[in-house]
Amino acid sequence: MADETGKKKFSGWTIFSGYTDGFVFTAPVGSFDANDFGLFDMTGNVWEWCSDWKDAYSSGAQTNPTGPSSGSYRVLRGGSWYDAPQDCRVAYRSDFAPGFSYDFAGFRLARTK
Repeated sequence: MADETGKKKFSGWTIFSGYTDGFVFTAPVGSFDANDFGLFDMTGNVWEWCSDWKDAYSSGAQTNPTGPSSGSYRVLRGGSWYDAPQDCRVAYRSDFAPGFSYDFAGFRLARTK
């Protein structure tokens, strides 16, 4: 996420104060320790494309909601180096048209056992 490193280059950025990771933009994969689940780089490096189409979820409690089966915009999660700290969490969703590309959006390969 945006931090002191980025603020030095872009003085107008809203940042995570008191934190410097040494990277203005995207950090190389595995630059930081894994989280409690053993996963690396889950928040704040690049938004990660999800297979879900964007729409409102139902109001009841859910586990792994998937959204509609089709739509115009895909979900991205996790925030990026370009975002303020409050947007850098996996529960926060953004969306773009499937053909969108920019250096703050990426993807993660995953498999099930």
